[in-house]
Amino acid sequence: MQVTISQLTAWFNEFKGIVFDNDMPKVRFILTNTRTQLGRATRRGNDYSIKITNYYDRTATQFRNTLLHEMCHIWCYYKGYRDDHHTGYHWQQITDKAYRLTGLLITRTCSDKLVPSEANKAKAQAIEARKTAPAIIVDFDYGTHHFLVKTTKKVVWDASDGRVIIGYSRPKISVYVSDAFPNWQSSRSLNRGYKYGVFDYERKVQPLLEKARKVENISEVWHTLR
Repeated sequence: MQVTISQLTAWFNEFKGIVFDNDMPKVRFILTNTRTQLGRATRRGNDYSIKITNYYDRTATQFRNTLLHEMCHIWCYYKGYRDDHHTGYHWQQITDKAYRLTGLLITRTCSDKLVPSEANKAKAQAIEARKTAPAIIVDFDYGTHHFLVKTTKKVVWDASDGRVIIGYSRPKISVYVSDAFPNWQSSRSLNRGYKYGVFDYERKVQPLLEKARKVENISEVWHTLR
């Protein structure tokens, strides 16, 4: 299922009375579509908000558990227990009370196997495809050493167009598409990569690049890069 603002409001009012003795501030609810965070509670001055994601297809119990978890954060903010979240005495007291009165176990991480909602299945498949797709490798040849970056199309375009320069001298830039660098971290910055001396480059990297597809003209193959 997908949760709505009205459902969150009804559950909030239910938990507010059962767990928090109606001693809670007014909270604004925000629905998101993020993959990485089931919920988030924030406070800016007297403005309290709870974000809940609809990226995954979840049960009412799972949504209620996330909401109650975030309400415990709001309660800690409201009471001034700023450093008490997840580990402190007051956090443990309120989460134990929440479990005792609702049966919902407030945990820090979600152990449920989550499935993207119907609207997000295509997005999830595209993300998985990108993880296994051949990587774009930019090779900066400074003569004395090489600097290599696993990166994105935009950064490749900037580098090939001369808008991005690493170091104090203009290097010779080569671009490859290869699936031989799965353990390299992808970066949006050309300053975050892997530096090789000439000997290590020729021994470790060059044999892999020789098997890769070298991009001779960025503008001509732009649509084929992933």
